Amino acid sequence: MRVKNLGSGSKGNSTLIETGKTKVLLDCGFGIRELTNRLNEAGVSLDEIDAIVITHEHSDHIKGLKSIIAKHKIKVYAHALVWPVLHSQVDNRLEMVFGDMPFKIGDLVVTPFVVSHDSINCQGFTFTCGKAKFGYATDLGYVSSEVLNMLTGSKLVFIESNHDEEMLKNGPYPPILKARIRGNTGHLSNIQCAEATIKLALSGTKYFALAHLSEHNNTPALAYGTVSNALANAMLEPEKDVFLRLTYQDKCGNNFYIKET
Repeated sequence: MRVKNLGSGSKGNSTLIETGKTKVLLDCGFGIRELTNRLNEAGVSLDEIDAIVITHEHSDHIKGLKSIIAKHKIKVYAHALVWPVLHSQVDNRLEMVFGDMPFKIGDLVVTPFVVSHDSINCQGFTFTCGKAKFGYATDLGYVSSEVLNMLTGSKLVFIESNHDEEMLKNGPYPPILKARIRGNTGHLSNIQCAEATIKLALSGTKYFALAHLSEHNNTPALAYGTVSNALANAMLEPEKDVFLRLTYQDKCGNNFYIKET
């Protein structure tokens, strides 16, 4: 399995998940031209995509959906509660509705789980092919025990590290937006991300990508440093016991390869 983030942040989110038989996009928060360019950088064309899986209905996760579907007849998977918002953008023949149970796309088993975010319904996911398991959880105000349980056993986890608490506190956002971000239906701070990363690392996950970093309330160095230092304090040596990488708003991230057998 190959996993490659195509972009992560408030201006657009999309991640490619690829096996030997199946290619899936998790979210399509970029315009079709930008998404095409980033896929091309990953060596994939939109014509090769088998399905688009939607986490939730916020524009930074579905911006390109309507234009993509107009040119490429790709199946779109979204939770039943989200479809009323998406109906006008997707040909009903391409609508694939899921609920709370795992479902299959080609040789991928996709397992959804609810995360706490101020949307109609926001999902995290695990994607499994053979022994390869990838976990994804961004856009959540806190990490519940249920979310940790779902992510446990993943070889690779993309987890939100949205903001530094002091930068948010002293930053330019109005008080109502600051309260929304740090609330239980907002976004994870670097410290919250570190706490969850430690728990998952102790359960066996070795590879993490820090995602959805704020452009105004965080920096890559702060996110990486906070999580890395917390791991070290928990006697987990970064780049030996646990490997941390970053995702980016303006460019694609690393290629991650997970053995399926």
